[in-house]
Amino acid sequence: MNTSDTASHFRKKILLITDSYWPLVGGVENWVHALAADLANTHEVSIITHASGTKWHSPFLNSLFPEKPAVRFDDSGIPVITLSPGLRERIMLLPLVLWHFPFIRKVCPKGFFDFLFIFYRTAFSRRLRKLIKNADIVHSFSTGYLGVLATRVCERNLVPLIHSPPVHFDKWGDTPLLLKSYARARAIMCLSNDFKNEFLKRMPGASCEIIVNPAPVKDQGGHTGPRPYGEVPFVLFLGRREEHKGAAMLASAFAHISAQARLVFAGPGPSLNVPNESIEDRGEVDE
Repeated sequence: MNTSDTASHFRKKILLITDSYWPLVGGVENWVHALAADLANTHEVSIITHASGTKWHSPFLNSLFPEKPAVRFDDSGIPVITLSPGLRERIMLLPLVLWHFPFIRKVCPKGFFDFLFIFYRTAFSRRLRKLIKNADIVHSFSTGYLGVLATRVCERNLVPLIHSPPVHFDKWGDTPLLLKSYARARAIMCLSNDFKNEFLKRMPGASCEIIVNPAPVKDQGGHTGPRPYGEVPFVLFLGRREEHKGAAMLASAFAHISAQARLVFAGPGPSLNVPNESIEDRGEVDE
């Protein structure tokens, strides 16, 4: 076997599955974007997602009102496949609208979420089977129905599956359906021991391998410049301005702080427009 044959032998077809993808901005989107670019140096990589343009971050809205079905390429030349239903499948997805009624989410949040998967599975199962059929490895970052369906399709096609779900326990991504789905993968690759311990607490019988692989952090060296606000302590909020991330709640609570301090917001999304001189909004920033 010559060198080119050896390289071809180890070059795998890898599918990365994520609810939304670059150029949408967010922690998971950036994570998958960076991983895809790195893997593409040695493997054949494709992305499957519901949204990668100007759509919502909500997997419900993205699946019900999807972008036009197309294969585009990201800035590393990696094909990005938008999982999109036809008219018939879109009709099947209509019950998902019920999830956006606050009353329903309060009365039966996890049970109703899991029940609605029936309609999602009916709409997308056939299409996802075709996309996954020839993959060597599937790596899912979804905390929604897309990840659950990937588990079932990979089991059916005997394709090795890794889950890296960015779960926020007791907030999202941890319904019984989702937790069982993660546990059925070949492995779970998580960012911290805290995640591993919490997952095992909720799924004590899980037999899948759980690998703790912290996200790499570039060493910037020790801080040698002046403090940005002198000796005044400051709190930094870094993330998208979404309700479930608590930016507005933090700003409201900070208004009751009597000590001299600063609160700084950075990240994509609408400005908070808080009339408080101690609160500063930097908007979206680079690394």
